Amino acid sequence: MSMEMIDQYAIKIQWSDEDEAYLASCMEFPSLMTHGESPEEAFKELRFILETVVEDMKATGQKIPTPLKDRKYKGNISLRLPSETHEELVNLAMEQDLSLNQFITTIIEKNQYASSFRKLYLEMQNMIDELKAEVLTLKTINEELVSSYMFQKPLRSDTSSTSVLDFGNQTQEAEEILV
Repeated sequence: MSMEMIDQYAIKIQWSDEDEAYLASCMEFPSLMTHGESPEEAFKELRFILETVVEDMKATGQKIPTPLKDRKYKGNISLRLPSETHEELVNLAMEQDLSLNQFITTIIEKNQYASSFRKLYLEMQNMIDELKAEVLTLKTINEELVSSYMFQKPLRSDTSSTSVLDFGNQTQEAEEILV
């Protein structure tokens, strides 16, 4: 198998909080996984392992998996399910004026999209939580700065020999900073 064939395999690279590293895997070889400090390093390691495994499979006469993108699909599947579930699905399909095949296809597609939307929603929720934490940190820093600024006690000199503390202008200036 040529290097070009290896480059056709479906590679997935993702960050793992548990491993504190990027993990690389290949869908055609589900038992293979590598890690690295960067996505590039994880990919490089996986590519090396794939080359080694494929060469070994060749040497021992094993069948080498075809890349997913090169596989041909007929577009139909055989599905076994309990008769009660089959009956319920037929009734639901009839209620929507759909064939059983159309109904099941619709359910699968909706589920597939719902899963994608759920993942996106969770990612956005994590980003919102991170932003909330950042805003809270910035508010705390701002309050500390304003407090520090307000309690500075510079002396204002006037024409007499006595000095008077002036908090009025500082309070107004601090309020303007907050706005």
